[in-house]
Amino acid sequence: MEATDAFVGGGAAPEHRLKSIGIAFEPALGAERLMTAFRTWSPPIIGRIDSDRFILDLKAADAEDLPHLARAVKHALK
Repeated sequence: MEATDAFVGGGAAPEHRLKSIGIAFEPALGAERLMTAFRTWSPPIIGRIDSDRFILDLKAADAEDLPHLARAVKHALK
């Protein structure tokens, strides 16, 4: 877990920066591979790649999402 910056808005020019927290996976795990594993999970989990690391920002995660997220992480790390 690490501090992250999340953004409100989308496209090429997000409008507002928010302090957040995220799960950052080491580059050795393969950011592209992890992105694919999470996006093909049902329902999909969307993260981002930053500095060769895959990051799941938790800004929009609710407590009830955490068991689903934990199962997805276990699946992606296999």
